[in-house]
Amino acid sequence: MTRRSREGRQRTIILGSALLLSVCCAAIVGWSVGRIALPAELERPVAIERSGVSVEEFSDRRTVDLSITLEPSAKVTSPSGGLLTSSTCSPDAVIEHGGSTFAIDGTPLVDLATAHPLWRTLEVGAKGTDVRELQESLALLGFEGVIDGVMGPRTIAFFNGLRRAAVPDAPLVDAIAPSSVVWLPSDAVTGGTCLSHMGAVLQPGDALVELPPRISALRLGTMPRTLPARPRVVSVDGVPAGIDEQGNVDRQAWPALASTPSFRAFVADPKSVAFKGEVQLVDPIETVRVPPSAIVGASGDRGCVWDGDVAYAGAIVSSQLGYTLMTFDDDPPSEVEIAPGAGRTCP
Repeated sequence: MTRRSREGRQRTIILGSALLLSVCCAAIVGWSVGRIALPAELERPVAIERSGVSVEEFSDRRTVDLSITLEPSAKVTSPSGGLLTSSTCSPDAVIEHGGSTFAIDGTPLVDLATAHPLWRTLEVGAKGTDVRELQESLALLGFEGVIDGVMGPRTIAFFNGLRRAAVPDAPLVDAIAPSSVVWLPSDAVTGGTCLSHMGAVLQPGDALVELPPRISALRLGTMPRTLPARPRVVSVDGVPAGIDEQGNVDRQAWPALASTPSFRAFVADPKSVAFKGEVQLVDPIETVRVPPSAIVGASGDRGCVWDGDVAYAGAIVSSQLGYTLMTFDDDPPSEVEIAPGAGRTCP
């Protein structure tokens, strides 16, 4: 046998041995893999037939458009003529009943919110509805005299106290004249535009402040349909207000709502800015969260779920994030069948 023949035979033997070794290794690896358990994530999934339930509070909170009607802007006017020697008016200032925002020729003017503007000088002994209205407005400020529609010295003394609270050396008066009172349409005026500044020479009736439009009607644009019989509250920029069953907003809250940034933005551009609020239930409802597929026999806002051989009937309140919220006529189940069979209906 030649040398070349021997080398060829050796190469054949080596290659065959290597191939046999590879086959053996592959067989060993395959056997080992078969003996190792698959991770749980890779195992064949097992169908889940039941689901636990959870309890959560439902407030039915939602954003709504508010339907609003405004009165035209009004003005606070000067009751007398002269030089405006003092003014604390500013866009953010509040002009309050019983305060003093302006002074003319050094004499303070008292800001008063009466049912009607003062139209005559009220001296001791004057009688009438205007006297009673003045006494009633002063009673809100702490006046403890008799409210009888008869002007007495105690009423005038209290008025002098208001003047001197603003200017300690303000001269005392023995009658209350319209020229000494700035009439306000409400107990507090906010967000007004100052029209006159210190140094201005005024005539009686000149405008001092232009008031923002006042609310004359306010209600929800659309009343929520879910559980309509339950009391609700609406809030604008955190200011709450009650709502009646027809969606009308409580009048007592109108002044506070009119002071919110949302109201001011609406007034500035009512054509493109909507006046919105958030409405929700006054008392949240305790509901049970179940999968939608668990509900059978649904009719209107009623339906049933099953837990074993027991059916639980209740009201369908709302749907949130892929779940249905229900309240049950009796104690709720602890878990429910996710996909009840065809025989499962509401008893």
